Amino acid sequence: MSVQTQTTRLNGRRLTVARLTCLGMLASATSIFMVSLPTRYDTLVNTFQNLTPAEEEVLLRLPQIVDAHVILGVEMTVTAAFLAVASIILWQRSDDWLALHVAAALAGFVVWVIPALQSLAETPSPWQLPARLAQALGMSSTVAFLYVFPDGRFVPSWTRALMLPLGLSTLAWLLAPNSMFDLSNPFRLSLPSFVYLMGWWASGLAAQSYRYARVATPVQRQQMLAILAAAVVGIALYVVLCICQLVLAMFQDALWAADLLDLLGVPLFLLTILAIPIAFAIAIFRFRLWDIELLVNRALVYGALTAIVAGLYPTTLGFFQRLFVAVTGDHSEAAVVVSTLLMASLLTPLKTWLQSVVDSYMRQSVDHVAALQAFARHMQDVVDVLDVEAITREALEQAVSALHATGGAVYLRRDRHFQPTYVSGEWSQIEGIANWLESNGFRYGWMVLGPPRDGIEYTAQQQQMFADTVALVARVLGVADRLRVSSQPQSSPRSLA
Repeated sequence: MSVQTQTTRLNGRRLTVARLTCLGMLASATSIFMVSLPTRYDTLVNTFQNLTPAEEEVLLRLPQIVDAHVILGVEMTVTAAFLAVASIILWQRSDDWLALHVAAALAGFVVWVIPALQSLAETPSPWQLPARLAQALGMSSTVAFLYVFPDGRFVPSWTRALMLPLGLSTLAWLLAPNSMFDLSNPFRLSLPSFVYLMGWWASGLAAQSYRYARVATPVQRQQMLAILAAAVVGIALYVVLCICQLVLAMFQDALWAADLLDLLGVPLFLLTILAIPIAFAIAIFRFRLWDIELLVNRALVYGALTAIVAGLYPTTLGFFQRLFVAVTGDHSEAAVVVSTLLMASLLTPLKTWLQSVVDSYMRQSVDHVAALQAFARHMQDVVDVLDVEAITREALEQAVSALHATGGAVYLRRDRHFQPTYVSGEWSQIEGIANWLESNGFRYGWMVLGPPRDGIEYTAQQQQMFADTVALVARVLGVADRLRVSSQPQSSPRSLA
């Protein structure tokens, strides 16, 4: 059996190029978004000032909080959340090309769907082409992410063949504005463009579903589940909103339907896709996606704090301006002062609360010994399972993750020789801890972990827990061997081939 390895680590010149590309993508996305805010605000104000009587009637039935400040606050909050998670990934795993790709895809996706960049891309200015380029790269990198996440391999194999048409369609987007390939405004697409976009999303979700069902390991399934669920919910809501717009356009003016989608449906969609960066945070901290270190605790706290303040400030400013207009009949600079003082007074309590939430969550997620103990209990329950390969593979992955090892390997007897059957992580054949897979006096092989990532030696408790886990795996091998021998009396128990 061949050793199953997959590394996404880079070094040398390729690492430098990948880092600069990802950093450039994040910096460009942030800069273009900041530049687009005044244009977006003017567009929203103009839309509210030119509402038709039918549109005003619809908005009057809703709570009086839907205005330009609130919508802009929602867009800023969502963008800040995506960019914060992307920055954390870039900061902590800048030597992993897949992590860099995910960071760039998060930044690119959010600038594609945020209406602020759509306003900039549709307005003649020096920023129009950079905005369109950022949107096109954001869409294509997101689709490519669905083909290779979480291990960097194209699964199924046909996804590799789709990369060429994906690249060509991105080029057509830039060279042929207003064509079917132009997806600059995903909320006002023609029917052919909508079907074309759904084809790409369908291919990505099909690839992830196939990987989840057929290829992914148990640990990878845990990492994929929340992200895949968030993506499905977001795409489903997007489809519903677009269909609603098409239906409304049949009975009302098309511009009326588009304006209502922009003012009501798009903010709802953006709040929904907040689940995507949250899902990545769960995969990173709960299921140790890419083994990102717990030093990102502070970055997570301040990133969330920035996102909350970015959303609350324009909302409170709009509220107090409306309040002063209702009371005095005119705008007042006091609204800015009151909003600023309120935000300043909330900073410390918000930071304290976020820190306590993150600390509590991460204390639960880093209880490595408890995780390994839970797996040991699980193995005790299924000790009579015959799938030797699956058991040894899962045991190794759980041990590497729980004990934070750099990597590990399982060696089993094949034709009277011990051969590596599975490798996890960065296995450099440097042993940190190893135990024989021995049952009833016969050695089927051994399991070995590399040194801990933090450079500190394994504690006695960790060594004993690893030994107990390996002993349970050996019992599974022994049971499987005895049952195989009983069904085939002529075979020898001296090999697991």
